[in-house]
Amino acid sequence: MTRIVVCSGESSGDALVQELLPALRALFGTGLQLSVLTGSPVDGLEEGEVLCPAPEPVLGISMGGARRWRPVLESVWQTLAPEPPDLFIAISHHGFNLVLAAELKALGGATTKTLMVAPPEVWAWDVRSWLRAVGLVLRWVAPRRQSVPFVLGAMSNRGRATVKVFDGIACLTEPNLKAYRRLDRKHEAGRLVAKVGHPFARYAEAAVQQRVCDAARALRATLVSSSEDLLVGLFPGSREAEVDHLLPIMLDAVDLLRGRFGDRLKFVVAASDERRSAQIRRVLDDHSQHSSVASNRQVTGQAETIVGAADFGLLCSGTVTLLAASLGLPSVVIYGWSLPRTLLYHLLLRRGRVSSGRGAELVGFALASAVVGERVFPELPMRQCTPRGVAASLEEIIGDEGARERIRMHQQRLLALLQPSPPSAGYGKTADTPMERVAQIGLQLLAGSAERA
Repeated sequence: MTRIVVCSGESSGDALVQELLPALRALFGTGLQLSVLTGSPVDGLEEGEVLCPAPEPVLGISMGGARRWRPVLESVWQTLAPEPPDLFIAISHHGFNLVLAAELKALGGATTKTLMVAPPEVWAWDVRSWLRAVGLVLRWVAPRRQSVPFVLGAMSNRGRATVKVFDGIACLTEPNLKAYRRLDRKHEAGRLVAKVGHPFARYAEAAVQQRVCDAARALRATLVSSSEDLLVGLFPGSREAEVDHLLPIMLDAVDLLRGRFGDRLKFVVAASDERRSAQIRRVLDDHSQHSSVASNRQVTGQAETIVGAADFGLLCSGTVTLLAASLGLPSVVIYGWSLPRTLLYHLLLRRGRVSSGRGAELVGFALASAVVGERVFPELPMRQCTPRGVAASLEEIIGDEGARERIRMHQQRLLALLQPSPPSAGYGKTADTPMERVAQIGLQLLAGSAERA
């Protein structure tokens, strides 16, 4: 019996878990014992496979978030400590998973293998020497379960902790593949580092494009009444604080634009799950009391279809920027960061033009821009993220006839960059999807462990 623990904690990671579970079942068969922890409900889980109640999705470097999920970490630890898993697969949520993986490795030793899927984009971190020193001190002074100091210490080492703790690293993007291979060579860690490709690479296939188009056409028919209407997709994020802060700004921006475009401007709000759906309904109800914009246009769990149906988008920074770029939706990216988080990101992230040398530089904070190496969407940071600023930026791309052509060029380049590495990079030729490749890498790690035993 092979015991595998899969742990996520954010909506984007939970979507990968949904695709990974069938791949694990198919590869390991009846000899598989699964335990799963996610931040939102996942279909297909059998009785006894849920590790513990899911935490509220949080950022790995969030102080408030760390306090919220520390009890979950303790609960998971008490469950796994008596019998450590053979393989621990961590998906996204770097803070939580890095701490848990380090504890499991210390407990299980060489018999417990750890695999990180969608690791943090360390290639984009630019930590100054003073912050590196502070992070190192915090890392060694604080216990591993004091997650925020530990993760900041890991960030100060530009991902060294990830390479040290995880036996395998499955990257989704090309920049991260190069960064982790460089770290692996530098620290002589001997890890299995591979690019499995991103699930959004499937949008390069004609059959998938047609499926999305058909679903989008059906949804659009329920949202607009004329071919002259403009449909704006609002994506306020998957976290409670993001929705509370960004959705009112988005709705106020739509109000301002209706003064320019009238009733032909429609909108639809994308809710990541039922938890966010209830929150969005409350925000829409509050907004409808002082607005003429209809408050009943909300769709849950169909981000792909909404992107396909919309003419333009307002996006909270995150995985949805990659989705919008993959499907060619002209959009504006907005941020609702607090002042401390804004300062931290300005310290940690490289910005400017992308260079071809050893250090890559971000042209923006959006993930799509980071992968492509060019600014894909207009981005409005905190100081510009006001209803008037958002409305002005969206109106500019609505009136720009070349906007869709430019996003189409970025789309073609992005889809090429999201394709996987050759099968020799750690997975077999029989693996057709990114998560099937992850399952193959997990099997290879376990086979190496059995040989050494």
